[in-house]
Order: sequence, then structure tokens, then C-alpha cells
Amino acid sequence: HSKRNPSREASRLASRYSIHQDGWVVLFGFGLGYIAESILQSYPDIRLIIIDPKPEPFFTALNYRDITSILLHPRLTLLIDVSPSHIQNILGEATHSSITLIPHIPTAEIHPEDFYFTQKAISQFEQQRTINHNTLKRFGKRWVRNLIANLPFFPKAYSLELLKNAFTDIPGVLIAAGPTFDDAIEHLHQIQQKCLIVAVDTALPLC
Repeated sequence: HSKRNPSREASRLASRYSIHQDGWVVLFGFGLGYIAESILQSYPDIRLIIIDPKPEPFFTALNYRDITSILLHPRLTLLIDVSPSHIQNILGEATHSSITLIPHIPTAEIHPEDFYFTQKAISQFEQQRTINHNTLKRFGKRWVRNLIANLPFFPKAYSLELLKNAFTDIPGVLIAAGPTFDDAIEHLHQIQQKCLIVAVDTALPLC
């Protein structure tokens, strides 16, 4: 941080990024909290996720300055000394919001691998979110029509509750049609006598 005016430096850094008022910001590295403080002051309604690969810098910040306003923010998530992969579980809530990754440069330079995996996790989530959106846009109406068409059969259908504890200690495989199905089908024939195989209707004829 700047020795003269760390708050101004943090504001200048945050201003380089396109942050939406109701978006998500992933801050890689807490430092002494100046960047997080600046972001929350300028964008009080954002969801802020702070990732710090090691706890020591965070505890240093606790001893060095008052960061109460940051810690009490209702839309703050702290990931301290945890795997970057945990971020994907949290990002699941960002169904439509923009996601901006901002690095605390010294932390990113000290922990390049963790920063890389954080970038990768966010990129993979955004790609999957786009795929899900396009899939819903293409097939959503058909799914609703099929659901309505199947409504008369629901009262006559058996509940899965009947199968509860029915196959204790027996391995289970759930099969659905997809890009890896062709590669898996030959292995299914090899294990079909050793496990319970459950298939959805599109994959059932091929099993």
C-alpha cells in the first residue's frame, strides 16, 4: 500500500474495473483492507467475496487498523486459508449478476497458483452459467409442455420413497444422455451385474 495515502491508491485501483452496483466482486487478497473498504464505500449494494490464501496478512490487518465496517457488511463473504475451489459453491447464487475479479497485486504475486485457480474457477462458472442460460432458452418451453402432459400420470406413479434403504451397500450408477455417454456404455455392460443402474428415459434404450 501507499505510505502516503493508501485509501486514495485503493480507490484508484478499484476505479480501473467495471463494477456494477448490484454485481459481485471477488477480491483476491485482503492486504490491510483499503481496497475492500474503498469498494464497499463506492458500491454498498454489491456482494463482496474476499479470498486470502494465508491467514497471517488478515490477522495483521486486524491488529493494524479498524476494519469493523468491512467485517460487518451484510453482503461480505470471507474465504481465508481455504481452497479457491470453494468459490464455485458460493458463486452458484450469482445466477444473473456480473462478477468482477480484482487482485491485491502483492498477494497475487506471492500466491500465483492460487490466483490462477481463482481465475479459472470464476471463468468455468461463467461458462457453465452461459450454457445453462442458453439451454433453458432453447428447451424451457418444451420442458413446461412435457411437464403439463405428464401431470395426469403423477398420481399413479410410485414414490421413490419406496426404494429407500432397498439397496443398502450396493453401488449405484445414475445414467443420463450426454457427451460422455458413448464412452461409458461399454463399461456399464461390464458392471451391470455388480451395481444398481438407474437411467433416465433418453438413456434407457441404450443401456
